[in-house]
Amino acid sequence: MVTATRTARRSTGDAWLDALAATEEAEQRRHERLVREDQVQRLNRQLLGPRQDDETGEWSKKHRAGTCGLAHSGRVEMGYVTVPDDLDAGQLRGVVVCAAANLCLRCGIKIAAARARQIELLAAVMKALGFHCYMVTPTFSHARSDGLAVSYQDMMDAWTALRQSRLFRKLTAGGGGFCRQVEVTWSLANGFHPHLHILVWSKLNLEADSEWGPSEVDEMEHALWREWSAQMAKAGRNVSEEHGITLIRADDPAMGRYLAKVGLELTMGALKTGQHESWSMWEIAATAADPDPKISDEVRARCRALWAEYASVVGGRRMFDTSRGLLNRAGVNELDEQDEAERQHGEFTPYVAADAPVYSAADKAGVVPELRGLLASRAAPEVLAIVLSRRLGRPVLVEAPNDDVPLPLLRWDNQVSTASDGGDSMERLVAGVTGVAALADNSPASGYAPARSQARDEGGRRA
Repeated sequence: MVTATRTARRSTGDAWLDALAATEEAEQRRHERLVREDQVQRLNRQLLGPRQDDETGEWSKKHRAGTCGLAHSGRVEMGYVTVPDDLDAGQLRGVVVCAAANLCLRCGIKIAAARARQIELLAAVMKALGFHCYMVTPTFSHARSDGLAVSYQDMMDAWTALRQSRLFRKLTAGGGGFCRQVEVTWSLANGFHPHLHILVWSKLNLEADSEWGPSEVDEMEHALWREWSAQMAKAGRNVSEEHGITLIRADDPAMGRYLAKVGLELTMGALKTGQHESWSMWEIAATAADPDPKISDEVRARCRALWAEYASVVGGRRMFDTSRGLLNRAGVNELDEQDEAERQHGEFTPYVAADAPVYSAADKAGVVPELRGLLASRAAPEVLAIVLSRRLGRPVLVEAPNDDVPLPLLRWDNQVSTASDGGDSMERLVAGVTGVAALADNSPASGYAPARSQARDEGGRRA
């Protein structure tokens, strides 16, 4: 559909076709993101989620990311929000929000975006105070056989020593400081690759260019490399003199476009797509849970093991950190990751609720992304009931609002038996509501395709 629309746009040049194509592409991107978020969440449920002890019946939790999205109240309110791109997005209220930025893609995206805004504000304030910004990226050699836990600890030990060194204290003297983010990627050739992205604010105005010999930036980079390689050598690690550490000016006028994105580069590294045969950990997780038959069981099993190792190492760790007092000196507020993960970007409009057992069954069956798509299209509660009945193999009905539940409530229809119980078959049950069944068959949310209703009133507004 998108290709056909682009062809028509080129031939006619109509502005409405441009808008239609942009809307379709935005919806497709949202669809892909929802599917990937769900894949990561389902993997976390399997590896990190709550487990029930066979003897005591008690529930245990290895990590909070394994519970994200579970119902934590008697019912889940469902509706939509209108986000800045004017596309409705399905939203839920009454489910667990883990705020585990390292392991939950849905929460990680929100927290990373908030971090980016925070860093951009910090960079602007520090520049106004007369500080110069530099990006430092230290790395080290590693082998495929190296476990992530050892490599990660070696790197963090060396980083602690580097930031406490006389050289680094000189760089940040006079009220400067740093922000640092850990990023982990994986490649078939070299295994796990943990590395750091560090923004440093300094009173030193180092020249990046020199007509004769090394520039001041080059000299500082070499000095940092000597300190970094000396610390990594204590752990038996080699550091390449050419690629072991890089130092660049991040506030140079020629890097204006980069500076505008430097916050995203620093905080959203793990959300990027891996380059040159290197996979981001989000790609690893999504592949481990992807049912695509083109992915072999061997590849899926390997990705599952890699994600489990990654989760065991980074779970509970602070991947992002700042030097003590930096935010306070700049007058920038600390970020509450739980608040950011729970934040609704847009006004939430609930119009239906689901009983906890119904929602939990939909969540377990992997139907929630489709449900979000239907909510984004403002599908009627009866449509939601029909789709859930078909997907879950058990009749769901819509209970009218009452004093206790002011919204239409989706709950199990315990008075209607399924085909396995000798009663009316599910197909007959669904077909009995012909108008709603037809609407469900043509739902734009079928197959994880999020969309919104295109119906409009006479004034051109959405109905």
